[in-house]
Amino acid sequence: MSFGGILKQSTAVDVIIGPFVDSGDGDAEEISLTINRADVLLSKNGQPGVQKTDVTAAAHDADGMYNCELDATDTDTVGQLTLWVHVAGALFVRHDYQVVEENVYDAIYISGGDIGTLINAIPTTAMRGTENAALASEVTAARMSELDDSVGKMVNQVDEIRTDTGVIGTAGAGLSNISLPATGLDLILKSSAFALAIADAIADEVLIGADHNVTNSLGKRIRTIDEALVISSGTAQAGAAATITLAAGESSTDDIFQGDRISIVGGTGEGEHGICTLYDGGTKIATVHHNWVIQPDGTSEYELTPADVDISTWEHTAVAAGDTAIAAAPTNFSAMGIESDGHVHGDIKEWLGTAPLALTAQRVAVLVGAYLAGQNPADFVLTTPANKLTTESDGMAHADVKEWLGVAMNVLISGQVDSAVGLKKNTAVSNYAFLMVDDTDHVTGKTGLTFAAANFQRSIDGGAFANSTNVATELANGMYIVDLSAADLNGDIIVLKATGSAADDRFIVIKTEA
Repeated sequence: MSFGGILKQSTAVDVIIGPFVDSGDGDAEEISLTINRADVLLSKNGQPGVQKTDVTAAAHDADGMYNCELDATDTDTVGQLTLWVHVAGALFVRHDYQVVEENVYDAIYISGGDIGTLINAIPTTAMRGTENAALASEVTAARMSELDDSVGKMVNQVDEIRTDTGVIGTAGAGLSNISLPATGLDLILKSSAFALAIADAIADEVLIGADHNVTNSLGKRIRTIDEALVISSGTAQAGAAATITLAAGESSTDDIFQGDRISIVGGTGEGEHGICTLYDGGTKIATVHHNWVIQPDGTSEYELTPADVDISTWEHTAVAAGDTAIAAAPTNFSAMGIESDGHVHGDIKEWLGTAPLALTAQRVAVLVGAYLAGQNPADFVLTTPANKLTTESDGMAHADVKEWLGVAMNVLISGQVDSAVGLKKNTAVSNYAFLMVDDTDHVTGKTGLTFAAANFQRSIDGGAFANSTNVATELANGMYIVDLSAADLNGDIIVLKATGSAADDRFIVIKTEA
């Protein structure tokens, strides 16, 4: 989610929304989405979201960003306007805008506009009179005589105030003779302790709805803009390796901060930040997507700000070296050289040692113990192409770069689509394993699924999906197994599809061997 800018009230406008990235890998730009009017929801000042009034569908602009048209009805309410879109195949996108009245917008943005014009429109002579005449007519001896002097309440004090006529003028003239040089006025406005105290008080004023909620007031404008940029802030109660216990007064709603950025702005760990992946409203414990470098504690001051898209979650967990969730690519991969025969030299120990781990269905590497005794997880994902890999005396290997690297890298970058080779055409395979993940976080293994015939299907060489010969059964920790018959594998390209309640659909592409 992000702050999209300031919009003019009741005025049609085109806004750029996005980026829309693939919901599977969280990275690939989606440039062919269909985003209709009903897909674009708007909320005005926290009211329930409704589809936009403008009927024009959003059109792709560039790099996964789309042009979205809003009409005058969509922007007719002053205040916060929240726009969000969640279409199939792409991650959720949200933008927040501030809608301001036409004259305010024009004063800020229109050529020749001037905020000073609005300030100068405030009436002045009615308050101070012309050339101090109003003030002088009020502070006179005649006015002072109206006070009750029979009991000596004010008359003596007034006489003492008017004694120094060289400063305030002769008796009866009031304050009309006082003059203040420009240099003196400048001193008061810029240098006096009084003026500085006023400036400090304004700067330190706490902006809350109860005290600064007057429609169209400066205080409310500043407060609502601030609320769009900072969701919440406070001092942590405690911290752990990858968690922070937020202040006791934070929201009690589970996962309300999921996807937002937690930044440490003071105290222990200042400068640290992470994306919130889980939030327990009861304990106030927020989990971030990677371990803190400096663990926060009860002195850590934090701010919660909207994150545009949770790309950093993918960046920090999908390719981190040494991460047990998914193996890193070989560090000396660049040393591999393609020869004139189309084959490749490479360090067989490092390349073959890491590739199978990275290919075990994304995060299955941490669940190796769940496999049946004697089964190698890598066997279910990647089998070295027959007769394509030979080890020489120098400990290096020749490999067919097209078959070995082409298949391996496709599997490495897959989202919810896995690739596999090494299965023989028209030959049955027992206990073929695959992973199902929860459709809320797209990572956690989904357990307890019961597969009917229609929940596990296969397509052969581009044909229509049909039920496989056998149904899948649960193994453990989100892993399931199925016996594939010879008929299921009687083709060159086999696509397996597994579906389940509250789970992401799983597609597995198999290139069979003769």
